[in-house]
Amino acid sequence: MIPAGRSGKLVAKVHTRPTQSGTLSKSISVATDAPHAKSLRLSMKFSVDTMISMTPRPQIFVNAIVGNPAESRILMHRNDGKKLKIPAIRYESTDIEVKAVPVDLKEEKRPGFKPEAGDVWLVTTAKDGVSPGNYSLKVWLTTNHPKLTEVEIPVTFRIKPLISAHPEQIRLWIQDNGAGPRGSLFRMIHNGGGEFEVKDIKVKDEKLVTASLVDEGSSRMHSIRVELVEGMKAADIGKGKTTELVITTSDPKQPEIRVPVLLNQRQNVTRPGKRPAELRPSDIQRRGITKSTKPLPLPTGTPGVQ
Repeated sequence: MIPAGRSGKLVAKVHTRPTQSGTLSKSISVATDAPHAKSLRLSMKFSVDTMISMTPRPQIFVNAIVGNPAESRILMHRNDGKKLKIPAIRYESTDIEVKAVPVDLKEEKRPGFKPEAGDVWLVTTAKDGVSPGNYSLKVWLTTNHPKLTEVEIPVTFRIKPLISAHPEQIRLWIQDNGAGPRGSLFRMIHNGGGEFEVKDIKVKDEKLVTASLVDEGSSRMHSIRVELVEGMKAADIGKGKTTELVITTSDPKQPEIRVPVLLNQRQNVTRPGKRPAELRPSDIQRRGITKSTKPLPLPTGTPGVQ
């Protein structure tokens, strides 16, 4: 507590991660009994020097496509000027491979990195055969730094299919009265940049929807239109139904793609009409509505007015 009219000192302790470095900003709130300053917000800015720096950041991100291996690199450096060694690497996954590679200054320079003698590359690669999806895990490194013997690094990697549907599933809606859009368009995209053909499209339940290819031939992207069958009503769907499209492609690495289709009801939306008094001036002019107006009474004392 700081007495009125006196001064004092506040001590703030900031907890940082062992791998955190650079300029950081924090703020604290101070409660007082001053009538015009019940709460004060104090900001602080400081620099943190880590024992082992990592470029570009102490995290691993890997984006890969099925059949096309991809890797991610982190440059690790001991800030005390000594040579860094990583004798052991531990991680609980069989889908990736993580290895420590000493920096070779004779190698071709990589943009954004400035390796020095004694640094280490931490190279992470997604293995072949990994199913498409998003994965998160952690990697533990054992180092030769006496004050930082173990480092924990989060890993996030995303595996895309070679050919993917956008969106990944199709939703079709039908109103109670049968109104509204009865179809949807989606695209098949080759994430590797190659071209392919759509050989065939089959609907698992042909009583629900139809599917047709918009553009034929070989291309990196194809559009497919899905529509409700002619004459379908909301009562035919009930609480909702699902089916599936089976798409055959010319790419031997992904010859078949399955896209789910969801059918749901949507209640009729009726909007109450507006009375002339509630219309905007633009609506009145557009519709040619004439508003009846009452003349304002003349002020008393006007000649000719009794």
